[in-house]
Amino acid sequence: MLSKGHIIRGISLSFIAALAVCSFCLYLFLYFAAYGAIEARLTDFAKEFNAKNTESQIQNFIVKQNSTFTIQILDFETSKPYFKKQDHCYSLLMPLSQKTLKITQNITQELGFLHKIAQAILLFDCALGLCFLVILTQFTKLIQQTTQDLSMQLLKIQPQDIRALDENAIPNLFKPLVSGFNHALKHMQDYFSQEKQLYAGIAHELKTPLAVIKTKCEVVLLKKREKDVYIKALEENIQSVNTMQGIIKTLLSLGRLESELLKGIETIDVNAYLKGIASDFTLISQKENKIFHHKIPDTPLMITINPALLAQIVRNFLQNAFKFTEKGKEIVLESVLENEILKICVIDTGCGISSIDDLCMPFKRVGHKGGAGLGLFLAKQAANALGGDIILENRKDTQGAIAIFSLRIKDLKKE
Repeated sequence: MLSKGHIIRGISLSFIAALAVCSFCLYLFLYFAAYGAIEARLTDFAKEFNAKNTESQIQNFIVKQNSTFTIQILDFETSKPYFKKQDHCYSLLMPLSQKTLKITQNITQELGFLHKIAQAILLFDCALGLCFLVILTQFTKLIQQTTQDLSMQLLKIQPQDIRALDENAIPNLFKPLVSGFNHALKHMQDYFSQEKQLYAGIAHELKTPLAVIKTKCEVVLLKKREKDVYIKALEENIQSVNTMQGIIKTLLSLGRLESELLKGIETIDVNAYLKGIASDFTLISQKENKIFHHKIPDTPLMITINPALLAQIVRNFLQNAFKFTEKGKEIVLESVLENEILKICVIDTGCGISSIDDLCMPFKRVGHKGGAGLGLFLAKQAANALGGDIILENRKDTQGAIAIFSLRIKDLKKE
């Protein structure tokens, strides 16, 4: 793990290297710009000088000097113009008949300017680097202090007492981070709250049949009784045991649901998959003398989903519909795709639901049909994991309920 000193050193070296490169590039730009201006002046003066003087006039003098330039005629021939730097002078040499015209400018002033520019850039780099180092040190201290404060607050968090972090005690720079963390803590708090409620419900649901079994056994054993009394007590105890087994079986389903969340998704034809589930319940409808049919399109609809979680939802809808629908009444399974939203509906002709009940809460039941009251709770968890939603409502045309699972389909694939 990198220490504070390593972090500061690494960032500082990177900044100094970047600053040095930028400064060097700036100096090169000014350097070539200055010499470019000198060469332009020499070239312009050479053109003006040639225009004002004839070749015979130029040949008659060897050296001519004004306030800026020195003109010389050299006794050697050059093939093309070129520039030459010597000490504090910069010269243009260009062909003139069989000799060479040399125009020289003293660039002491320009060299001094470039030297001052280099010193200014160096001083600016030093000052900027020092300021950056101070700011970086203070910023690192701020990060370290904020991290320590957050760590201290996080260490105080307990599962039974999850509280949001105090955003007012955190610098503005870190408030988005703390806000996001508080949002995650809220989800954790909701999860632990559901866990507490679930465990309390489990304890209550198991406590009741156990108390019934114990009481009946104690009453029966108070005195000798007829054989039929013992048989009846045992049969009632078996019913209580079956109730507990149903609760435990549902809790095992909850464990399987959590393991399914860790499994990968796959691409399936959802219409064909729903028809497979419907075929299973067609057999059940024949056995229970209930009318069951489906309205599922024959057109393949390929979606990427966790099929086990989808089956958990649809099977729970159908199980509830069969439980509350009387013999000879109708149950329908529908699948509709509207505006890239898949809606799977189960419509029954049962007793309907109460608008004030949140049936997706653990151990919520309707009527006296039995069951652990965890089916819709598990279906809701599966829907949340798939990114969908569950809606329960009463039918408007007749008595009964409608259970709807809606899911927005991403990257829709039709065949």
